[in-house]
Amino acid sequence: MTPAAEAIAGAEGGARALGVALQDGEIVIISTRPHWSGPLYTGLIPTLGLGLVLAALSAARPAPLSPRLAGAFAALALAPLLASVFRYSLRRYVLTDRRVILRDGLRYRQVPLSSVRAVMVDERLAEGAPGDVTFRTDQGVMIWARSPEAVEAARIASDAVRRYGRG
Repeated sequence: MTPAAEAIAGAEGGARALGVALQDGEIVIISTRPHWSGPLYTGLIPTLGLGLVLAALSAARPAPLSPRLAGAFAALALAPLLASVFRYSLRRYVLTDRRVILRDGLRYRQVPLSSVRAVMVDERLAEGAPGDVTFRTDQGVMIWARSPEAVEAARIASDAVRRYGRG
């Protein structure tokens, strides 16, 4: 059993921590989330842009903003960042000895290891850098977007496909 699997098995509520139900005897090889920088890229830029627009609109007003209106503007400006962080908290990538799983909120997509034909990552990525891990399968493509340590995750996934997926 891998250290990650031992940690999950020993944790209170084990499989609930993954957000997916494990089958009897299934071994977790990788369980991770997208890299933490994802919400910054998808949420911070719109938040800053919207904040600047709202600041310009409030500066153009002849009278100062009321605290209530200023609070509403601030909440509106923070909405894209908060939505991005919330979505990040619901996303999880899981690789077991039987399946590749992408969980996004209440929905999840799973592919048996036996249907994975290739595991790819951008060769230009530095070791330890976040990136996309792409699984080419019989059912199409599954992408673990902004996976932390993408090169290592792809290597581990390729090894798992060779070891467990051809049965």
